[in-house]
Amino acid sequence: MHRLIQAVTMHQLTPEQRNHVRSTAADLVLAALPKATSTINWPVYRMLLPHARNVLPLDSPGLEFLTTYLSVTGDYRIAVDLQQQIHTHVMTTLGTEHPRTLTTWYDLACWMGEVGDAAGARDQFAALLPIQERVLGAEHPYTLTTRHNVACWMGEVGDAAAARDQFAALLPIRERVLGVEHPRTLTTRGQLAHWTGEAGDEAAARDQFAALLPIQERVLGAKHPRTLKTRRRLAHWTEKAEHAKSSDA
Repeated sequence: MHRLIQAVTMHQLTPEQRNHVRSTAADLVLAALPKATSTINWPVYRMLLPHARNVLPLDSPGLEFLTTYLSVTGDYRIAVDLQQQIHTHVMTTLGTEHPRTLTTWYDLACWMGEVGDAAGARDQFAALLPIQERVLGAEHPYTLTTRHNVACWMGEVGDAAAARDQFAALLPIRERVLGVEHPRTLTTRGQLAHWTGEAGDEAAARDQFAALLPIQERVLGAKHPRTLKTRRRLAHWTEKAEHAKSSDA
């Protein structure tokens, strides 16, 4: 239907009739949205996207399908805009500490980071963290993941020393809660080593990566992508440390 005809028709309806039409349209769009966002369904999502954004209420599960589609297709800017609307609605209707609010808040911070807004991602994760600590507990896996993201985005905005300190504080908690050899613990160790180097201590970064490498080789395997990444970073910081040493001599 042409937009002009649609607008004139809707204008002639009573508020009750308009609500009924909108609700019916929302049900039809939701039913048509594929539940899987695999590439085979992308044409359907692309076709329904403008209609879904127009008629689906902000608490519709269909909008979650859309944000997933937008993320896997790399359209992060629209994903951020849509996620901001969803989060604001959920926070207003359910409250700041509701589990769904925490989830939409986390997703919003992630999308901001994906779109390149490092400062926005840092600020959103930093605002979310104390609420998760209060609602879920300081050592809940979701809380620890948010702490990890706060540290990462601190580094990405240029504060390497703050990122290093945040990861240094997070690491013993990861080790206690998850175990010394848990993959997420190893990731935190790698991040600590990386930001230690970025903060100016090349030798310490080299030594930390050297200590991490044999653990990853044993736990993940010598050819695992993360193990190979650590080997590359070890070589990088070894070279940096040698250069710094020769410059000081």
